Amino acid sequence: MLDKIQNLTGVVVNYHTPDFLRTAIESIRKFYDFPIIVINGSENPEKLDYPNVDVKNVGYNIGHGLGMDMGIKMTETDYVLTFDTDIEMKEPCLELMLEKAEEDTYAIGKIYLKNNTDFYNKHRDVFPNMGIVHIVHPSFQIVNKNEYLKYAPYISDGAPTVLSYHDLARHKKEKEVLINFPVLDYIEHRNAGTRNRIDRSEYESPNNRTWLEKWEEYVGEHPL
Repeated sequence: MLDKIQNLTGVVVNYHTPDFLRTAIESIRKFYDFPIIVINGSENPEKLDYPNVDVKNVGYNIGHGLGMDMGIKMTETDYVLTFDTDIEMKEPCLELMLEKAEEDTYAIGKIYLKNNTDFYNKHRDVFPNMGIVHIVHPSFQIVNKNEYLKYAPYISDGAPTVLSYHDLARHKKEKEVLINFPVLDYIEHRNAGTRNRIDRSEYESPNNRTWLEKWEEYVGEHPL
């Protein structure tokens, strides 16, 4: 069996944050040399002279969720580290995260709770018996690719993973397959990425629909 670090690929989506992107990659490279895939949605092609870094210049604003989904599906490893451009790794932690992974683990990282019961009650037809949903923050998480492919993909902007975690909840799986890890003990997350660089209307992907619309479409195509 491969050492789990050797079975890991990084995926990051860039949209007009080239300086943050370089800082993030350089901070990771202080500790690790695993492959990294950059999905670049900026209009200008991005060139990075780092070893083992592959840049996919898509030429348009693909959006955070679709960009992560593209990158994850491009990987050839069992585990994927998704990270935001505005993170900086301060201490190595990936071995500790991967030690916690089991065969059916979906994701490892900082878990937070999304509670919008009034909203779910209003749309009870597509959110039966849902209230609090557990989500691993995608700014720095390790995803089990095989498990990722079983559920709704990352396709939203703003909250790019929300459909995936709603799908886990729909299958009564979320609490069983998510592992909490104190990510912020090891990285700095500035929360100063794309959304603080450009107008909100530009931040969202041109083809973006509301995540409720996407969720209704997905549930219709993938009934339980």
